[in-house]
Amino acid sequence: MKFICVFILLFVPSIVFAETQHPIDIELDKCLEGLSGNSPMANCTYNALEAWDKELNRVYKDLMGYLTDDGKKQLRFSQRQWIAFRDAEVKYLDTMYNRQEFGGSMYIPILAMNKLMITKERVLVLTRYLKMHQH
Repeated sequence: MKFICVFILLFVPSIVFAETQHPIDIELDKCLEGLSGNSPMANCTYNALEAWDKELNRVYKDLMGYLTDDGKKQLRFSQRQWIAFRDAEVKYLDTMYNRQEFGGSMYIPILAMNKLMITKERVLVLTRYLKMHQH
């Protein structure tokens, strides 16, 4: 019985969450629909990345509104550390995908999607924190 309760607490929210597609992802899917060519796909993805970045700023600001002064200080520190991680990760991705073995235009949208996922994942984490404060 204990196992079942733990399973439900850990996995059901992620299953439910996975079924709900974020509006940014819906727009990205619409943009990518029927496209051919790697540059147009990358453009759609970079537009979605820009939207995720705006969403990150919105969620961060909303979350700050729920925090104590110490909580704000800690979130600010955490966010600065995450930005340093993101920048280093993007630099690595640029280096990796620009190497000879990953050359070619087919990797342009893959690189764009990898960059998008870094920011999207942070938005989802901060959104979970925000929802905890709202309830």
